[in-house]
Amino acid sequence: LYMDETDNLVMTLVRDTVRDSSILKEETKKEVMSKKNMLEENIVGERQKLEDKGQRIQKQIDMIENQIVELEFEKGMGKRSENVVSKILGRYEDELERQNKEYRLVEEDLDKLHEDLVWVDWVEQFAEQLDTNMKNQDKKRNFLQGLLNKIIVRSVYGKNRDEKDIQIGHKLELKFKLNIVGDELVWNDINNKKKGYEIKKGKSNLQITDESITMKLGRKGSKKKA
Repeated sequence: LYMDETDNLVMTLVRDTVRDSSILKEETKKEVMSKKNMLEENIVGERQKLEDKGQRIQKQIDMIENQIVELEFEKGMGKRSENVVSKILGRYEDELERQNKEYRLVEEDLDKLHEDLVWVDWVEQFAEQLDTNMKNQDKKRNFLQGLLNKIIVRSVYGKNRDEKDIQIGHKLELKFKLNIVGDELVWNDINNKKKGYEIKKGKSNLQITDESITMKLGRKGSKKKA
């Protein structure tokens, strides 16, 4: 084996598996949820936009309600005909219903955002944490020992031009301590995520065959002196 290439391949496989793992993302989410003060700017900004939108809608609602009161007053004072006022009121009431519906949607979005405030892009945070922890050999070793039970290396054979069996590569089998290979998050209702989700376990082993980590046997050509 080329050891440097093998080390890099193992680290890449483990890191990608961890990064894609719904089980570990869930654990990371729980950790983030315990730190409510650590919120991403985009989430805070989105909340501010929703609050501003709600205020604008509320102003529209107040204005429409004031117009309705004014029309009712003018009708009562005989300043406008009842027929004309009824038509105008019908339009105002339709618009008022639409604005109230829009306001309720904003409130729902705010409630959902409040629930997700601690779900701050933890996937990216998790990936950054991984990259940070992989900068020295001790951390790499601790990282692997924390996730893997063992690594199994097997030889892979094939035929050469003479139809003889020769080693053409190696197969690596990574035995994880958790069933995180191919695990996934499944929503109970993809159209209504408030109904929650479940985490489905994956496998504990990952296999890959790679010829690039195998030393190629043969004589090195000698250079002739001039």
